[in-house]
Amino acid sequence: MIKFEVKNRWNGAIQFIADIDAKPDDSVSVKLGLAVKWGLKARANLCGADLCGADLCGADLCGADLRSANLCGANLCGANLCGANLCGADLRGADLCSANLCGADLCGADLCGADLRSANLCGANLCGADLRGADLRGAVLGDQWIIVGPVRSDGYQFFLMRLRDNEKPMVRAGCRWFTLKKAKEHWETTRKDTQLGNESLDILIWLERAMTVRGLK
Repeated sequence: MIKFEVKNRWNGAIQFIADIDAKPDDSVSVKLGLAVKWGLKARANLCGADLCGADLCGADLCGADLRSANLCGANLCGANLCGANLCGADLRGADLCSANLCGADLCGADLCGADLRSANLCGANLCGADLRGADLRGAVLGDQWIIVGPVRSDGYQFFLMRLRDNEKPMVRAGCRWFTLKKAKEHWETTRKDTQLGNESLDILIWLERAMTVRGLK
């Protein structure tokens, strides 16, 4: 057994010290993963923790409070994150392939480049989540749906999604979050007769057509 410090991602202060069954020369990823598991059992504070690159493959993190945690590049393949609070978490490039995120709160989470293939996202809150470059192939969304749209010439990727029952489809582009109607009004007003404005409107037409062709509402 060795002691391992888990620090705060924002100020570097020690958040808790875990007793883990690891060797001193084990990788930091392995030690972090073991520290998280210890922390859950010990009810340690994981909010805002720096868990970058943690190896949590197959871990049971059901209901874990990981708000604003840094999980950039973490291995969460097959992990059980059912009902976990990941609001504002940094999950850039994280491996969430086949992870169970049913009912998880991913509001405002950064999922840029995350691997979400075959992940269970039924009932997950994805409002405000950044999904640019995320791989959603085979992801299970239940009554929710996400259409990954084209990338505008300045790098903005467009999404059309419905994340709640009886909610109007919403357009996500960068930090923008609009209904289709409001999105058209925004780019017609702010970018009228410009390249980016014309591109934006063409992409909205593409998204609306894709929604119709797929029989989505």
